[in-house]
Amino acid sequence: MGDVNIERLERVSEVAKRLGVSQPFVYRLMDMGELPYVQLGRARRISPAALEAFIRDHAGKART
Repeated sequence: MGDVNIERLERVSEVAKRLGVSQPFVYRLMDMGELPYVQLGRARRISPAALEAFIRDHAGKART
């Protein structure tokens, strides 16, 4: 196997708490393609790298 970076995937509830939003809002972000996720059976998980990228890309952006 090559170099594989295995990081702990975060649950939707953990991401919602970290962002200060509701869980349905996190699902909406994933459904819109704004927040990449990994599908594990029926569960969706978000990598810490994907969450950090999302925060970085959306920092300071106001919704108009």
